[in-house]
Amino acid sequence: MNRKFVQISTLMILLFVHFSCTRNSAPDPDNPIIATVGKKTITVREFKLRTELTPRPKIYLDKSIALNNLVCEKLLALEAGDVSPLHEHPVYQARIRGIREQAMRSELFNQIAYEPVQLDAEEIRYFYDLSRREYRLGFYSIHNDSMAGELANRLTNDPARRQEVFDAIDLGTHRPEKTVKWRDPDPLPVHEALYSQTLEENQIIGPVKVEDNSYLLFKVIDWADKPVIGQEDVALRAQEVAQKRRWIKAGHNWTRHILGLMGGRRIEYNPRAFSTIFRMFQTAHQTVKENTPGQVLEPTTHERENLLVVQALDSELTLLDETFFQIGEDLWTVRDFQKELLAHPLLYRKAIIPAHEYLDQFKHALADLIRDHYLAQEAYDKKLDNHPTVIKRTQMWEDNWTALFHRQQLLRQVSSDSLFDSDDIKARTAYWDQYLIFLRKKYAEQIEINETLLDSITLTQIPMYVYDPNAPLPMVSPSFPQLTVEPITILKEK
Repeated sequence: MNRKFVQISTLMILLFVHFSCTRNSAPDPDNPIIATVGKKTITVREFKLRTELTPRPKIYLDKSIALNNLVCEKLLALEAGDVSPLHEHPVYQARIRGIREQAMRSELFNQIAYEPVQLDAEEIRYFYDLSRREYRLGFYSIHNDSMAGELANRLTNDPARRQEVFDAIDLGTHRPEKTVKWRDPDPLPVHEALYSQTLEENQIIGPVKVEDNSYLLFKVIDWADKPVIGQEDVALRAQEVAQKRRWIKAGHNWTRHILGLMGGRRIEYNPRAFSTIFRMFQTAHQTVKENTPGQVLEPTTHERENLLVVQALDSELTLLDETFFQIGEDLWTVRDFQKELLAHPLLYRKAIIPAHEYLDQFKHALADLIRDHYLAQEAYDKKLDNHPTVIKRTQMWEDNWTALFHRQQLLRQVSSDSLFDSDDIKARTAYWDQYLIFLRKKYAEQIEINETLLDSITLTQIPMYVYDPNAPLPMVSPSFPQLTVEPITILKEK
């Protein structure tokens, strides 16, 4: 099956997750329940998240069949209960903790950074007018921190000669040009630099830091006003402008909050432990890169690297109890770090890392893991692990993994009992169908389907993975459970 990987910015993911889950225990009229299975529920947004943001084979594209698969998943999780052997596995426990804490950090962002943002009509009007601008820009890409810093100093210290300084730049390449529109998917720092103030011809902007060791320096060649035509389009653009301004302001709020939280905390590494772990990650990074077909990095590539390191650390028994680093009064042993990797895989800020930058990127990734640890602690202090949004999102993953594990264990057991040949697909399918019939009958009185609501829903037919490249656990949705090809109407045959 052709798969389409779709990146969504961290802020968009935070907001998507935020609004895709119930914000309080009362029913949400904007997110009604489409199915109830015992105490478990499937809301419209969860239904769309599970069916539209992860691929499902053609046979499951029908919405009735899709919903029935999610209902069957809930039935399997209900049948397995809280005593599933999976729940005792340390890797499962760590990964669920990671899912929970990532959701908690999202909710912390919502409460601290996003919800306090206020916009007035004048501000929206000002940025709406800017959004109509289309710029033609000359630009340089700079991949050197010191060079970017030197240029920034020259441009700042002699404002009258900014254009002269720009024109004198010689990077050994022809200066490219590009046309930029407000809706272009530019990195947020670039968008903010171009659309947060009125720019004029020949104005120099930057250097703008796009990511570590990567900058853009712009010159406005010319610009044109591109009016938005039609009332509906005008209203939509105004809404988009307001939403983007909220994201930008929320991002600034979040940055200030993190600086306040982490300010004054200094990380001190144990050189021996650091050197050993760094080499492990370096080897794992190279191994995964060499074994990736076509060198196309998938969203979970970094998780494979982390797993290799976790496994390598298992053989370093004397190293595990050594101190890895100290931050303030907190000591982290190598064993503590190993456990944390299962919940929070180390994530580099760059997808493609030149060899000479790897050490710096490794240090940045460690700092991000430590930052997220303290953000999670703050979220626990605020009892956000009990927030309905967090509970709902965590349960979605718990139910998915529990159901699939229960199915795997069941089929393995009946195969070992010689009820049928383990390679007999027809017999396995027949047995599985009978088991689902058994579950439907057992829980018949606890299943409710809102068929009118289901009829009103239209699902996309485009298979895709949607993920957040800036999240340690990047997948927005669990895999689609391929459990049955029966439509939801089968439940009427109780």
